[in-house]
Amino acid sequence: MSITPDARDASAFEELLKRIKRGECMLFLGAGASCEVGFPSGTDLALALARECNYPSTRPVSLSQVAQYYAYQTSHGRLGLFQHVRKLLECPVTTQELSSYDLIVEIGQLNHPIVTTNWDDQLEQAFRRKNKPVRVIRYNEQIASLPQPHAIVKLHGDFGNKPDEIVLTRDDYVKAYKQVTQPGGLFALLGTLLAVKTILFVGYSLEDEDFQLLYEHVTSAVGAGAPIHYAVMPGVEPSSKDFWRSRNIWILDCEALPFFEEVFVRTRRFVNREDELEYICTRATKPYIEIYGFAGCGKTELLKEVADRYELKETWVQAFISFEDQQNSMEPLDLVAEIARQAVGREMDRRRLVSKAQEEIAAEKGIKSAKVPKSEIEVRVTELAAAELGDYLAHRRALLLFDSSERIPEPILRWIESVLIPTLEERVLDPQEQLRLVFAGRSPLPWRSPLVKKNLHVRPLTPFSEGAVGAMLDSLAALKLRDPLPKEKRTVIVKCVLYITSGHPKCIYNILRKMEDRKFDVSSDDFEREKECLFEEHVSPVVEEEILGKIEEDIRDIFRTVCVFRSLSVDILDVLGQEGYVNEHFTDALTLLGRLRGTYLLGQPDPPPMYPIDPIVRRILAMSMELKSPNRYHKLNELALRTFEELLAQAPMGALSVVYLNEALFHQVQLWRFESQSSDEVKEQLRNTLEGHLERLQLEEPHLRLSLLENLQHRLESDEELLDSVADLVPGDEYQTLIGPVERAIG
Repeated sequence: MSITPDARDASAFEELLKRIKRGECMLFLGAGASCEVGFPSGTDLALALARECNYPSTRPVSLSQVAQYYAYQTSHGRLGLFQHVRKLLECPVTTQELSSYDLIVEIGQLNHPIVTTNWDDQLEQAFRRKNKPVRVIRYNEQIASLPQPHAIVKLHGDFGNKPDEIVLTRDDYVKAYKQVTQPGGLFALLGTLLAVKTILFVGYSLEDEDFQLLYEHVTSAVGAGAPIHYAVMPGVEPSSKDFWRSRNIWILDCEALPFFEEVFVRTRRFVNREDELEYICTRATKPYIEIYGFAGCGKTELLKEVADRYELKETWVQAFISFEDQQNSMEPLDLVAEIARQAVGREMDRRRLVSKAQEEIAAEKGIKSAKVPKSEIEVRVTELAAAELGDYLAHRRALLLFDSSERIPEPILRWIESVLIPTLEERVLDPQEQLRLVFAGRSPLPWRSPLVKKNLHVRPLTPFSEGAVGAMLDSLAALKLRDPLPKEKRTVIVKCVLYITSGHPKCIYNILRKMEDRKFDVSSDDFEREKECLFEEHVSPVVEEEILGKIEEDIRDIFRTVCVFRSLSVDILDVLGQEGYVNEHFTDALTLLGRLRGTYLLGQPDPPPMYPIDPIVRRILAMSMELKSPNRYHKLNELALRTFEELLAQAPMGALSVVYLNEALFHQVQLWRFESQSSDEVKEQLRNTLEGHLERLQLEEPHLRLSLLENLQHRLESDEELLDSVADLVPGDEYQTLIGPVERAIG
């Protein structure tokens, strides 16, 4: 979203956003904000009062001047003014559209406190719609209760005040603003806030005489050295922008609603990874952190958010290094030079480093510089470069981020752990406080250094749960709806989204954005019917780009095929080759397994020789085949069932046979999903199938049989995918249906 085409405005917005994120910004709302919900602007209100009291002028005048005339130059009096303004501002608001007020409530960084000159209660109503408590402060003596969240300071009072307490007329304005220099009151609070906070004015015309009067009084009270302030105003002339910039206010040329939408999105980008962000940015007990997970789980975006949050900590410098497109030709010196350039704006003088390395080695060996071996110079240069980088960072706090870390070339990784990290640690007083390294990749790195391992926290990124999807859904609802989603609809949508995406973060985000476009105007039945369409539109493209796009082209179709299986081995690939599912080009199953492992989508063997496929990726690709090629999906499940039953018949009783049995059960259940049978029939077939396999476990040694049965029970209990599939076929008692025969055998 771009809120303004003006480059200077865009730069000013980015700076304002940083201040909002740091909690340095205070929102100051004027009457223009209420226009969105059907209330008159300050100008319209002045004209309405002018018509009512036959104001003796046709030129534009300020609201306070008309109010002054209305109260003291006509028979209406002060009470009549109060009652008439209240009548004009207490008309029911009929619009059901989302307003700036609804978004302000959701932007927590702007809720401490909010200052307004408005008399209406629309902001309070917005808080109540979102079921958030709000405290209204109208009187000087209430100031003692600040600071507190969700507080609204009514600078001019509201209709909860007595008629003589509300700021309406020009005399009221002058009297009130003189209180800026008097301690303890609302206007003194305003003067203090203007001195220490960045003020964001929304809903004001800076050309309005009343606003100019306000700003003149408070800035004169604050004096020099006040921070820069900002105002959101559409259609402002460049000359006016320049004038107000000279008076310390940057004007952003945009409407209030899109402005708050952008602020909301930019301050709530990572509702799903708050735990990880909180740990990395605040609670980490170790200086080095490694996060890993499948393609599209949000690693790069997480690193970007970490960078944003550390940027708000002004004492930290940082560098962001991505190995996504790096070739194996990268040298340690290239890495150091890039870190130095990004972190401290220093360029490495390579010639000087080479010359220094050559001279040092020559002096140590007592030989001429020309005779120093090139290989020794290269090693020494990288050491000197690391030391120089350490000197640059010695008195700073540095954050180094490494994206796509699984692609770090082996020599570079060894150099990082043996040279770079020790050199940097030598030059900082406390690595925990001054040095933070974060690695993000698809798999954990093979660290060897005890120093690194001791100071490293490794954290996998998991798929999204119902809680995370629900939070994202609530966030999007807050962006598009005035009221929260009904609980029943929310539950249905969350479950459907998880089913379609298998918890894949980027796929979830794409689907929710689609729903955002429709403003959530969708019944649960509609959403159920649209699952296949949503999958094709918003999940499949992510699969092609984020997953298959990163796999070598000649094995992509093979990877699609093997994703019907949950684990791979050489035996399984041999069977797929014999059945014609693997190209004749790949006659060596062991080599093919090695290449598939190189995709980073196969885990460690558990137990050998079974390599589990990443469950999120596998489920999405299997679902894609089931939707697009159901016959092929059915035949592959038949082949998988036959293969695991044959492997089970040949395998000795042990951990591997339990895995084969578990996989055979899984594919049997997938096949039953294609058949139209009652749940009772499926339950009976499942019981007979499992008990038939259990007959093979009649071992002579009771303790071995018991151990094997307990292993099988643990496998079945922890197999959520199998339990979920059984639940679809046998609602209600799926757990006992699957586990019951094993429990009876153990008993």
